[in-house]
Order: sequence, then C-alpha cells, then structure tokens
Amino acid sequence: MGEVFALKDVTQGVDITPYVTSYTWSGSLGQAARKLDFVIAYTVKDRTFQNLKLELGDRVELSVTQEDGSVLKLFSGVIFLRDRKSGSDTMELTAYDNLIYLCKSHLTMKFSSCPIRDVIKQVCGALGVTVGELKLSDLDSVCDFIADDQAGSDIIKQALEVATTATGWRYNVFMRIDQKTGEQKLEAVRADEKIEHLILSDTGTVTGAAHASSIEDMVNQVGICDKDGNITGYVHNDDDVKRYGLLQALYKVDDKHNTEKAARAMLKKVQEHSTVEAIGDVQCIAGYAVEVQEEQIKGTFLITSDTHKMENNLHTMSLTLDYVVPPDDGANASKEGNVNPLPNPDKQTGTGSNPVDEGLDAGASAWLGATMDNGTNGCAEAVGKIGSYYSPFLAQECNNGVVYVPTMVADAGDSCIPFDASQVEKGDVIVYGDNDHVVIAAGPGGEYVGNSSSQNQVVRGGNFYNMGGLYPTKIIKTSHM
Repeated sequence: MGEVFALKDVTQGVDITPYVTSYTWSGSLGQAARKLDFVIAYTVKDRTFQNLKLELGDRVELSVTQEDGSVLKLFSGVIFLRDRKSGSDTMELTAYDNLIYLCKSHLTMKFSSCPIRDVIKQVCGALGVTVGELKLSDLDSVCDFIADDQAGSDIIKQALEVATTATGWRYNVFMRIDQKTGEQKLEAVRADEKIEHLILSDTGTVTGAAHASSIEDMVNQVGICDKDGNITGYVHNDDDVKRYGLLQALYKVDDKHNTEKAARAMLKKVQEHSTVEAIGDVQCIAGYAVEVQEEQIKGTFLITSDTHKMENNLHTMSLTLDYVVPPDDGANASKEGNVNPLPNPDKQTGTGSNPVDEGLDAGASAWLGATMDNGTNGCAEAVGKIGSYYSPFLAQECNNGVVYVPTMVADAGDSCIPFDASQVEKGDVIVYGDNDHVVIAAGPGGEYVGNSSSQNQVVRGGNFYNMGGLYPTKIIKTSHM
C-alpha cells in the first residue's frame, strides 16, 4: 500500500477526505506561509448528494498514512478562500498555515542590539504565533533597525538578512507541526540542512529535470563608499569581470559590520537554477536541501519552491532548486584601495597593538563624551571601541560588529573568569549581572571607563562597584588578550 492522504475539518470535526478530488500542497522561500489548495465535490444538481458546508476560518489538517503504517501530520491551516463557478460539480478552497498571520499583519517595532532569535520571538509574540526552539547559533547575531509599518514576515526576513551578511548562508522560517498535539511552532532552517537518507535520481524517483545557468544576478565588483558616498576601495572577482564584463554594486560603510567582509558577501557568481519533477516525497519542502543524481543535475540543492500534487492516488512533486555551495563567492576576491574606511572619521578605532596603559588612555580620550550608535544600550560597543587601542581581542570584536554582551562573553571563552576583585587588572572588562552590562577597569581604585545608560555617552567613573544596582559577576581578561 502506498501513501494515503486524509483531510479533516478540525473546527467542525468532519472528515473531508471522501469529498476531495485533488490536493496541491506548496511553499516557497518567497512566500512565507505554506498553502493547501484542495478541490471537493460539490453540486446542487443532485438533491440526494449531501454537500459539505466548509466555512471561511475553519481549520483543516492534512495527514498522510505512510507505507509503514505511521501517520504524519503535514499541514494545519485556516481556510482563506472558497471559489465555485455556477454549474460546476466542484468547489475549490485554499488554506494557509499560521505564517499567514505574520504575512498579513503589520507592526512598528524598534530593535537595538537585539539577537535575531529575540526579534523572531517578539514579532511572533505580538501576533500570536507560537515559536519553537530556534536552536541555530547563527541567530545570535544582533539586529539594529526600526520596522515601520512592516509585515511581521518582512521584519523576520530583515532580521535573517543580518545572519546572511555574517555567514553568507540563506535562511528560512516555517511552521513545524507537533505530531502529538497538532500545535504549530515556528522554526528556522539554514540552507545547508540536508534531508537525510534521500537521493532523487533518474534511476529512481525523478521523472523529468531541467537546468539553467544565469549571470542576471551576478555582482563581480563591489565599490565601498564612505559616509559621504565617495568610493574608497573595491573588492572584485577579476576572472568574472574579464569574462562577463563589469557588474558592480555599492556598499556603504556601516560600523555595525566588518566593511570588507560585508562587501565580499555581496559578490555573486554564476547562478545555477534547476527544476525536478519526481514521485512525491513529503520531506521535500522549501528551505531544506536535497541530494540529486540526474543526467545533468548532480549535487546537493536548496529547495527554493515545492509543489506537491495528490490526485487519483498518485503523489507527484515539482521542485525548484539552487545549488548549495559554501557561501564563498567572495572568498578569493582581490581588493584595491581602502576597503575599510572609517564610518566616522572623527572617532577612530585601534588595532590592539598598544600597551594597556597607553592604549586605554588613547581609547578613552578618543571616545569620552561620545554617544554610541546603540545609544543607551551601547556598553559592549563602547568597550570594543575603547579597548581596540590595546586589546587584539577587543579590536577583533569591534571590527566584527559585536555590540551584544553575551556574544562578547561567549567569544572570550576561557578568558572570561568568575569575578574576583583580586584578579582585576587595568584594561580588563568587568561584566555585570547575567551578561547585562560591561565597562573597562581603568585603575587600581575601581576607576572605569564605559558607556553610561543614564547619560547616554561614554564616561569615566570612580567606582565600578557602584553601577546602579548591578553587581560584577565576571572578568574578561583583556589586559592579556
């Protein structure tokens, strides 16, 4: 026995399966919510036929009994559309899963030094969508932006682009169904997460395939602009420029990101796009990667869109695919000019090469009285900028755009120790509470330099024990790193 699909109206407690003539279950990276289109028998010609009365807003649940007898819940969604033409013997209905509420609802929110996973949680919390575990460590990257009257799905997409800038990978969110409770929970997936134990091959499940290559989206040179819009340098893929002609994009310096790294991430090589027609497999949904072995398509591919059709006891699928390769389009790029112009020439950062005493004095002098880009939440930003004059570690944190205390603590690893007053040295970073605040120890008597939330600027203080109710809990030994 093959797969057997079943559809239930869980709102009314009605089994719809006997009425369904076909299902189309689909999703794509460009459309956040997954969709179920289904056609049911419906007629007014035969008075003995009992029509179903499915209502807009009813929740339906699609499940499949697999060959081993196990039942898998595939889709849970709300009916948004009914369509019936006069004289026909069918009715067409469309349901969307809970991501539709993120697509259809708008919010205005401000995020400052906010990890991506917290952005997702805040958006979903505001719109009543349940969030799953969000285990990806890439979601530790922090966001700084204002969402003004944006769809919830667009806010999450903008946040995930921060991770893409940092890693080069693409990300997608989807609703996973709890197989016991039927509850939907939002989860995130990275483009290299591969469906295990599945190969689509022309000797097995693949019934047709096509492959295309394109340079329409190619970027082979990125010009780096300073704050005034002047191009100060370039990164470029020389072979692609020579072969295909100059295709240039611009990157404007942003002190929240490493300029050269962000510019390299914008470089794009030849794009490969493929489509596969195959016997259906319910694991194949947009956002996941799958291995394909076909005459002209071989390798691991990201599913960018999927359409599953179930009709006449036959399950087929059409997948649109992109090659999954490590995000290194700019890995071998050459550079020229100044590829790291300062976003604010009046305020400079160091290279971590000075002795502690000299470097800390220079860093404090450069940044005292300055308001951080993250404002009152700019404590980690200030520590990175000031400490960059003497600490290679803090210089790296600054260059990498680290503005979140937990990230700085995690990056320090074993060099972050429990607080002990006898272990504090000038140049060390003092961590408060549960990674809530940081300053730099600046002298033997408790002097410090750091960002003041109340004054919204970098200040010198005389007692790092007196921090508005916060207490030291850790030391990052940046006097030696």
